[in-house]
Amino acid sequence: MDAAATVLGMTVDDLMTELKDGKSLVDVAAAKGISQEKLTADLLAQVKTELDGLVSDGKLTQEQADNIYTQTESNIDQIVSVQSGFNFGPGFGNRGPHGGVRVMDAAAEVLGMSVDDLMTELKDGKSLVDVAEAKGISVEKLTADLLAQVKTELDGLVSDGKLTQEQADNMYTQTESNIDQIVSDTSGLGGPCGPRGGPGPGPMPGSSDSSTPGGMAQTEMGM
Repeated sequence: MDAAATVLGMTVDDLMTELKDGKSLVDVAAAKGISQEKLTADLLAQVKTELDGLVSDGKLTQEQADNIYTQTESNIDQIVSVQSGFNFGPGFGNRGPHGGVRVMDAAAEVLGMSVDDLMTELKDGKSLVDVAEAKGISVEKLTADLLAQVKTELDGLVSDGKLTQEQADNMYTQTESNIDQIVSDTSGLGGPCGPRGGPGPGPMPGSSDSSTPGGMAQTEMGM
């Protein structure tokens, strides 16, 4: 989401407002005279820059960064064209492409609070672990329950024909692999696995009529 806002020359809050009205990134870009081709090229370049920074900071390995970039690149058309409020994708972005899991919704469900309330907590520099501990929920229970919720949402997307079983399995595996980062990130759920990160890789991170993500795991949770 930060990457998209940078590319479009606007704040994340303003971009979120636009997207919540049912617009896609393509719609927002078109209103600014930016073609879809330029939007996708600039967005991928920004994602690459952010990933390089995460590798330099030791928050991602080069292999992880390359995998995230490849998936984002493969699904960039979905990412920019989905009209579902830019949902979170597990593992790569604040909100991911159509057909993914809304990790922020999953986290809010697990923690027994609204998404807005959870976002407020996270914007104060807390991690999901911090929020959970304040509610007497252990890290182990948080991660187990969050993965179970993601699995439930992915199963629903498969049943609805919005994801293949292979896509769902891949999304779940990525979320599971990055779950420690997802729950411990303290930068507003940013980073490669948080909803405040870059665009989620395709059908991982999803749409409100689906999903993902997070988007994340694209999260929304995913870069």
